[in-house]
Formats: sequence, structure tokens, C-alpha cells
Amino acid sequence: MLYKMKYIDFNMKDHSSLYYVAIILIVSSHLIHFVKSSTIIIVFQITFIIGYLLLILNSILKKGKIHVSTLLYRGIIIIMLLFLVVPKLW
Repeated sequence: MLYKMKYIDFNMKDHSSLYYVAIILIVSSHLIHFVKSSTIIIVFQITFIIGYLLLILNSILKKGKIHVSTLLYRGIIIIMLLFLVVPKLW
């Protein structure tokens, strides 16, 4: 068991509190899979978008920059969700 644990880093100071807030938002937004109410689904979609925006902001604030592939990946997910959410809000 200890052999496998050498691959896991338990240093919680590697990430900022902004990172942990973003992760909590993204994980909680996955509750969307258990609800049927369209209002709650929109709220979870917005929560997911905010979580991904916070992850982008965290990378920029922590490192001063973000890798282009990470930015594209997260940006494309945000844009796809915006195409779903914005028409429902109007």
C-alpha cells in the first residue's frame, strides 16, 4: 500500500483557495445528472462555467500565464455551455 502512495502528493499548499473553490463548483455541478428540473439544470450549468473560469483565473494568477492547450480546452467547454445556457436565459 505504501508503495502506491509515493505517487500521490498530499501537499495542499500547491494550490490556492481559488483553485479549491473552482473544483468544488465543478464537482457540485455534476449533480445535474440527478435532477430533472430545468431551472436547477441551468443553475448547475452556470456553476460549471464559473468553476472553469475560476480555474483559468487561478492558472493566470498563480503562474502568471496559462498554457495555450489548457486555455483552448477550457475555453471551448465554456463556449459550448454558453450556447446552451444563454438562449434559456432570454
